[in-house]
Amino acid sequence: MNNSNPGGPGTFWSLLGPIERDSLHAIGWIREFAPRQTLGDRDTLPDRVTVLLDGYAKELYGSADGDESLIEIFGPGHLEGELALWDWPCRGRIEALTSVRTLQVPKDRFVNFLAEELSAGAALMKSLGHRRMLAARRRAPGPGVRAPARIALHLIELALRFGRPSGAGVVIGPPLTQTELASFAGVDRVAVARAFHVWRPKGNGAACVHAHHDIVEHQGSTIRVKDMDALRAAAGPWAAEWDPSSVASNGGPGRTAARRQLPAMRIPATGTAPAQLPAAVPCFTGRDAEIRFLNGLAASPHRPRAVIVEGMAGVGKSALAAYWGHLVKDEHFSGGQLHLDLRGAPNRPLTTAEALGQLLRGLGVTGHQMPVDENELLAAYQRRLADRRMLVLVENAGEDPELIRPLLPPSNRCLLLVTTQAALAGHPGLTPADGVEPLALDVMPEHEALQLMAAVLGAGDARLREHPADATRLVRQCALLPLALRITAARLVQHPDERIADTVRDLDGQDRLSKLAQDDEPRAAVRPAFEVSYRVLTAELRRTFRYLGLTTGPDIGIDACAALLDETVPDTRRRLRALSRLNLLTARSGEEEGERFAVHDLLRVFAKERVLLEDSEAERTGAVRRLLTHYLATAMRAGDALGRPRRVLHDRAVRPHAASEAERDRHLTWFECERRNLVAAAHQAARHGLHPFAFNLADAVYDFMTSRGYVRDVIGVHKAGLASAQAMDEWPATAQMLHHLAIAHRSIGQNVKALSYGEDARWGFQRLGDSLGEAEALDNLADVRGVLGRYRLAIEHSEASLRLHRVAANKAGEAEALDTISQNLRRLGEYAAAEEHALQALRIRRAIKDGAGEAETLLNLARLHYYRGAPRTAVVHGLEALSLRIDLSLRAHRGDEPKSADPYRELARIHRQLGLRGLARRDAEQALRLSRASGDRHGEGETLTVLGKLLRDEGAHAEALSRLWQAVRLGHEIGHKRGEAEARAAIGVVYFKLGRYAESREHLNLALEIRREIADRAGEAHDLENLSRTLRRLARYEDSLQHGLQALKLWRELGVPAGEARTLGGLARTYIRVGLTEDALRAAETSLAIRERRGDAMGLGLDTMARVLLRLGRPGRALDMAVRAVGEIREIGDRQYEGSAVNNLGRILLALRRPDEAEDHARRALEIVKDAGDLREQASCRHTLGLVAQHRGDHAGALRDLEESLRLLRETGNHSGQVEALRALRLSHEAIGNVREVQECEQRVHNIERWLGGS
Repeated sequence: MNNSNPGGPGTFWSLLGPIERDSLHAIGWIREFAPRQTLGDRDTLPDRVTVLLDGYAKELYGSADGDESLIEIFGPGHLEGELALWDWPCRGRIEALTSVRTLQVPKDRFVNFLAEELSAGAALMKSLGHRRMLAARRRAPGPGVRAPARIALHLIELALRFGRPSGAGVVIGPPLTQTELASFAGVDRVAVARAFHVWRPKGNGAACVHAHHDIVEHQGSTIRVKDMDALRAAAGPWAAEWDPSSVASNGGPGRTAARRQLPAMRIPATGTAPAQLPAAVPCFTGRDAEIRFLNGLAASPHRPRAVIVEGMAGVGKSALAAYWGHLVKDEHFSGGQLHLDLRGAPNRPLTTAEALGQLLRGLGVTGHQMPVDENELLAAYQRRLADRRMLVLVENAGEDPELIRPLLPPSNRCLLLVTTQAALAGHPGLTPADGVEPLALDVMPEHEALQLMAAVLGAGDARLREHPADATRLVRQCALLPLALRITAARLVQHPDERIADTVRDLDGQDRLSKLAQDDEPRAAVRPAFEVSYRVLTAELRRTFRYLGLTTGPDIGIDACAALLDETVPDTRRRLRALSRLNLLTARSGEEEGERFAVHDLLRVFAKERVLLEDSEAERTGAVRRLLTHYLATAMRAGDALGRPRRVLHDRAVRPHAASEAERDRHLTWFECERRNLVAAAHQAARHGLHPFAFNLADAVYDFMTSRGYVRDVIGVHKAGLASAQAMDEWPATAQMLHHLAIAHRSIGQNVKALSYGEDARWGFQRLGDSLGEAEALDNLADVRGVLGRYRLAIEHSEASLRLHRVAANKAGEAEALDTISQNLRRLGEYAAAEEHALQALRIRRAIKDGAGEAETLLNLARLHYYRGAPRTAVVHGLEALSLRIDLSLRAHRGDEPKSADPYRELARIHRQLGLRGLARRDAEQALRLSRASGDRHGEGETLTVLGKLLRDEGAHAEALSRLWQAVRLGHEIGHKRGEAEARAAIGVVYFKLGRYAESREHLNLALEIRREIADRAGEAHDLENLSRTLRRLARYEDSLQHGLQALKLWRELGVPAGEARTLGGLARTYIRVGLTEDALRAAETSLAIRERRGDAMGLGLDTMARVLLRLGRPGRALDMAVRAVGEIREIGDRQYEGSAVNNLGRILLALRRPDEAEDHARRALEIVKDAGDLREQASCRHTLGLVAQHRGDHAGALRDLEESLRLLRETGNHSGQVEALRALRLSHEAIGNVREVQECEQRVHNIERWLGGS
């Protein structure tokens, strides 16, 4: 038994019983950590979970260079690294506050422990919920609470979670400095110091009469709460969130109390290889040469990537492939086996995208992880196969080689095995040079055909041995085709008294009757066997077989077939199994799918012929109607079990009960098994005029298919449903089909189609008087208009939707409309109004416990504060949204990662603004992966732009341009004007950094046009600011000032001080160029004051001030500014700006007559800017080195450096820089006595100045 600290309330350890704790001790080991030692690093994926047994630790979020925020404190009982079970890395760095004793348990052992101890899984989920509850209470007050109240709330939390009684007060366990407490509370250290000053004792004991005195005592790092009631009074009304009972349990007051109990966790599968091979055909025999050929290929170190098995129908291609796959799977394909039938439904083979999607699902890609774009599907497929030894069996390939080429694995570690009737091998991309080998499969040799028939008949049947001549005639009559051989042999098994000669005569007779009617060789060869076998079936089996010809899906389950036949399930099962034993059906079964049966293509055609001949139209229609009724009723029940978040067609009078997790799983499995049949059924219903089935089936499968990413299926069935609804003048269904089509097309970036369908849906709902339907259509239209940059129109749609939702008392819809209005107001730069609408939406969503909606609004607020230039507030909202998404994912997806890329993309933007590039890059890569996986093309484009900016910041300009051009093309394709403008502007900045100023101006102007067209005022201000800087480099100073002043005006109107500070700094540099030194000084001082007041990075502001002071002839003051500028810029890791600042420091040192130091700094700056590829700054550094040489009297050396500077300036088109270099060159030529060169310099200066003046 162990004597560990039981842990604080709600912690994982405290929720375990003694037996579970002992079990964990048995599979782990004890490890101790000293104060300040790191328990876990951010971005790393732990290979173990850690239980804190004793001591305290803190979680830090930020960069490793010290710019970190304290976001959580852990005490005894806390579990760390548990999200690694779902492959989530550590969120932050965990550091010991005190000596810490931990229990370390390897991840795989912990997973097994949870699987064996079900109560431990529940404890884990409860502890995660408890942490989520604490985080929710901590952020409940919002940003408007003043610092003293916020500090008091955090002290109350710490006292309740970690406090121990001491005398008349409570000592908080974790030792915290004022700086650490300030970071945890989200205030500055001065605010904490002031609060403690107010709350500490004044004078002696009884003399403390002030209501706020003697509340908290802080000595060193020990905090004692002496008067909890007074501290609660200081915290204000939000103190009610922190009562002792709320911390001691998972309930408590407020909105978190009503949250339902977390479901028991299902342990995620780890490393399970897919095993999808169809069952091997019983009694497989023969094909010895082909198997030797395949074995040789598999064993060869140079084996191909693919083998294409070609042959006529019925020749046994699939049987050979399945048999051989099972034969070698363990030896050669231990990474798993995938299976895909390309046939799809009759007359509708699978598309490339559908084929890749099915294979990816077999590889574990589910739901919203599934890409929509075909190129992304292919990339995901290739990535998943890259490091695995897998067999991919693809059956029934058609004549189009374009469908097979994308399925080729990336290397010969995997093998693609294809069966086809077409001659595919040898087409471009499918040749031996491409790693593709053909295998032609002909009819069986006569001796192998006899062996196959003998194997089916069994060793005890002597008829073949006793009548070899008849046996030979029989196999020849079956055309030596395995399908016909098996069916005929199965018939003989059922009739043990029948002589082989009699069977031969029957086949001869059937052949004479059918030969003239058949012109297709495989069908002609097997038709006699089909007819003979069909004729001897019982009446009930003949009817079952015929009716299967009415189905259009790839297979059928027993329940569906029972509905088709109007028979009981047991009777249907018996009949299907009997037909399977006779080889007229192929049985398929799996742990999840249950028994299912498929009909060979040739047999399906024969069955369809028989049903058309033998059954009346009324009987056939009745059977199809029964099958469609079964599919529709089951789909409706299954859809209800998923918890539809919307209205459905023909709402039931009795609302469905809340489904259990097991019921939900069962219905999801049914949907997956029947998906292709449901799609086929909807199209069949529309073709046969059974229209209500078509649109009701489309509506019934919408939620499942949308949630799993089957967007193309959604579009296909809804187009069929729309045609049927319009054919019947069924207007409610028509409007619903249009609305779903609009949403589906919006989700894959087809915004023009989305608008067309959406406007039609809105009109339809309006004509029907369906106000809620109209509101939902308006919501969708607002989203599309926003993506297209029509922000005012989007707001109009959302305001109309808001009115309708309020009339209908639809709180969820009201919140969504408010959030959409907020987003578009933000895009217009109306930040105050945007925040007001977002906060209204947040209050509603919290009141109705809409966790997903709450996360969306938090993200909206994160974006809002990011664009307002408040990244620290933004990151708080972003992390809250991500935390909530993780919580919802743990509940709804059983441990899958959150599917949305939005939180990661916003955090990437915010971290970049904070200078935390490592975190930004990690989040952006994750956002890109999730955007592509979910088919979110808007999000993909925006993420590519974020990545491009990050790469630009790192000096990787070529890679940055590649990402940004992808974003431009994507934005243009889908009509995402805001995204296209943002990417074009970023390209302009890359060209600026490369010194290609004309190209920079071109792209910035293109971006500016789009921003003005869509009224993106914040984007317009950014572009004007960057254009001002570019025009300054082109010596277009008047234009530079004009653009800069326009940008400044916009930033001030928008209330964005960060933008104002940047623009003022740029204006200061332009004022210097035109000799307005006093204006430059005022602008630089104002810029620096804004940055200082906001706590922003001061590096660029200090560098600008240093340049102004140098120009004003105050190098002494400039030196201090420049030294600080270099330090701060280096700290944020911006190499390009660092090089410029170091070079400026060199100029100042030269002005102070310290040439040696000046040269050192100029050379160091030159190395930095060379790494960054900045030609303009290289020219400036060379100029500085030339000036140093001149100062020393080394005019020959000065000429070398100044000539190189001039060459670089000409290359970048920097005319004003050329004038400065030429004037410096003139001085050195004059000192040497080069009269002609002096005159040449003067003439060139004159020509450039005339050019600049004329331009």
